[in-house]
Amino acid sequence: MSDNQTAEIERALATHTKDERVNALLDMCVGRVLKRDAKRGNDWAAQYKPESVDHIVEWLSMSCAEDAHWLDNTTPDGKPKKLLKFSTVQDVVREADEFFRKRTANAAKIAIEQDSPDEKTVYSLGEGYRIVQLLSSTALDREGSLMGHCVGAGGYDGALKSGRAVFFLSTDMPSK
Repeated sequence: MSDNQTAEIERALATHTKDERVNALLDMCVGRVLKRDAKRGNDWAAQYKPESVDHIVEWLSMSCAEDAHWLDNTTPDGKPKKLLKFSTVQDVVREADEFFRKRTANAAKIAIEQDSPDEKTVYSLGEGYRIVQLLSSTALDREGSLMGHCVGAGGYDGALKSGRAVFFLSTDMPSK
């Protein structure tokens, strides 16, 4: 593998996050796999899918934010062992998928009070119907779990927090 290929891989991955810790973790899993493939003479770009890397970044970001226990289970040089077990980028995607599946399954158990820090009624339509703005990742997770759609899979948390996106739901029931 040439220095040029290493630099290309590192540049490609760096476009997915500005967080140095997440970028380091991304390099330990996805970067390691892509560099290994390049070293073997394989086309690393064949495994590099930006949307998959974004999904992985969301998982790593949330794991850092939640101080996931696996981050402390490291090799002597400080690399989380979990990130060193992957053979393909798809293996890392499956790990991220499992994280979000478990997170979404647990979200339905979360009780959110009406007009709490997690959600706000923005318009009452009468007869119990209302338009509700979802204000937190907890609210997105709960909604995604209850309705079975992707809003609760964690992929929109960053957009919500940054203000790039606003989320609403229409409901005829008060929050439980």
